[in-house]
Amino acid sequence: NITAQKNQKGQASITLTGFRSIENKQQSEIECYVKASSGINITSQPESQTVEEEEAVTFSVTATGATGYQWQLCAVGSAAYTDISGATTAELTVSSADVTTSASGNAYRCKITSATGTAYSEAAILTVE
Repeated sequence: NITAQKNQKGQASITLTGFRSIENKQQSEIECYVKASSGINITSQPESQTVEEEEAVTFSVTATGATGYQWQLCAVGSAAYTDISGATTAELTVSSADVTTSASGNAYRCKITSATGTAYSEAAILTVE
C-alpha cells in the first residue's frame, strides 16, 4: 500500500507498506519525506570561458519560474561558494580589472530562487591566458 499526505509546511509524507521478505511475509512500514520541487527549470547553463587577461567576461543563465538570482564565486583554492555583492540578475559581468591570471580557475554559479525553492546552475570556469 502507498499513502501520501501533505503537512502544514507543504512537505509530502509518503508511507509505503509492504512485505519485508517473501519467506516470512513480515509487514514493515517505511516513511519518506519528499521535498517539493523548486518550480525552477534551468534552460541555459552558464558556459566556461577562456579570455585574455584584463578582458571583461559575461556569464549568463536562463531559467523559467525564477523570481531571483544571486551569482556566487568559488575562488581558486577555496572549497566554498560566496555571494558576489550586487550580482542579482541573470547575467554576471566580471570586469576587466578582475580578470587576471590569479583569477584563472575561479568557478561561477548562479543561485536561482522562486516562491517555492532554490536551484543552482552548473559552475562555469574562468580561464585567463
